[in-house]
Amino acid sequence: MVVNIFINYHNFKIFFTFFLFWFGIQFGELVEDSVAFFLVLTIGILHGANDILILSKNEKDLRRKIKFLVIYLGIILLAIITYFLSPYTSILLFIGISSYHFGEEHLSLSLIHI
Repeated sequence: MVVNIFINYHNFKIFFTFFLFWFGIQFGELVEDSVAFFLVLTIGILHGANDILILSKNEKDLRRKIKFLVIYLGIILLAIITYFLSPYTSILLFIGISSYHFGEEHLSLSLIHI
């Protein structure tokens, strides 16, 4: 059963990747950018809010909670400013921060089982 779910998930990722390539080719830049902004403003903000909620549950000290929130909002502000100054630099920073964020999450799960 677990192997079946993994295979289905793997197939879904491949299908979804090709769907995104098709979507990028079929529709113009305006539609593609609009969908990207919509996804960032919906799923992206919810994901960030969930991260803050998880950090808040694990932390009892109010000062540290406020520190996490200020750092999080600072990173968002830095990303917005960087985007307006240099979109290329902004996407590189986004990829780097995202790689660290998701890599840390998966690496910590792997290290627990060692």
